Amino acid sequence: MQLTDRAEEAQLALTPAGQPRMLIVGDSELYPGGKDYIYAACDFGCTSAANWATERVFSSDGTAIFDVSDQHTPQHYFALDPQGRPRFVYQDRNYGIEPDHYGAFYAYCDAGCTDANNWQQTQIGRWIVGTGNYEIFHYTSLTFTSDGRPRLTADLIAMNEDGSDAPNGLYY
Repeated sequence: MQLTDRAEEAQLALTPAGQPRMLIVGDSELYPGGKDYIYAACDFGCTSAANWATERVFSSDGTAIFDVSDQHTPQHYFALDPQGRPRFVYQDRNYGIEPDHYGAFYAYCDAGCTDANNWQQTQIGRWIVGTGNYEIFHYTSLTFTSDGRPRLTADLIAMNEDGSDAPNGLYY
């Protein structure tokens, strides 16, 4: 069974009812060197590709330098909240769109998630507009408390309030 021919990685989670949900990441069709984030869902007969719905929900650009070793490490930035709704964290450095789209983003959908129009995102890393300086999140792991509050850990390249690098390249 093949859902896409562009997959570089896939993360799997199950809804409370046991239905599979996936985040598939592959080379971007929009931005050379970027990534496409494809959400896939199946509610029944999931051994047949025909029963899966897939949709590119976001694309990133300019992060290849940070993604270089991702294929060698387990990824855990995709998860379902306790209600089975998909969420993930991704990094972007897209200065080719207006407004510029820099930093780390928390992407989420509450219903109809195989339609890209139903996805939202919130910037979670700091970015100093006009400077190109932003916090970089590596090896992010996302999970939820039992009441649905997101929790994440990351290897973070932090910034000072003025946008300069944190002392000694401090990592959290």
